[in-house]
Amino acid sequence: MLRLVAVSLLFSLVGCATAPPAVQVQSLNPVASVAFEADGRVALRYQAQSSTANLHWSHRIAQDVVTISSPLGSTLAVLTRTASGVQLVDSQQHIHQAQDSRELTQQLLGVRLPLEYLTYWMLGQAVPDLPHQTSLDGDANLAQLQQAGWAINYQRWQTLAGMNIPNKFTVVGEDSELRMVVTHWQIEQAGVWQP
Repeated sequence: MLRLVAVSLLFSLVGCATAPPAVQVQSLNPVASVAFEADGRVALRYQAQSSTANLHWSHRIAQDVVTISSPLGSTLAVLTRTASGVQLVDSQQHIHQAQDSRELTQQLLGVRLPLEYLTYWMLGQAVPDLPHQTSLDGDANLAQLQQAGWAINYQRWQTLAGMNIPNKFTVVGEDSELRMVVTHWQIEQAGVWQP
């Protein structure tokens, strides 16, 4: 029994030792055109429905490609945004199109998710030319961004390529909640990808 307690304690200490260091973040990142690749998990709750999935997001200035897959890895949907609009190809290869992601998610889910805004919010940036407010937590870290009727609650940050990037956050609004945990980031700066 003592051996089991000792081994459990050892594993808990090892788990604590590998936790990412705390990052002090006191303000939003300046808005800049940043290309990124992000992998992670996402959970969406809308009214009484909820779902979880894995996510791979490839963001460039002219295009976003978001691949949503099941926890076992099968592709559920691929969402592509270009200057001409947004297209979603589902797992049955049906194609759904709209002018923007809010219109498309309204058609498919019944809720207008601002995915165009999420490219800024997930980088710890406010959407340009839209009013916003921020609030700090008790440790003077950036805790929340309020913009366009949505509240973005930042729970955890990391430093990558000289930027403080959120890797755990929740977006709440329009009777829905989107939780995201980014497990792997790549940021492009001056033509060089930073892992």
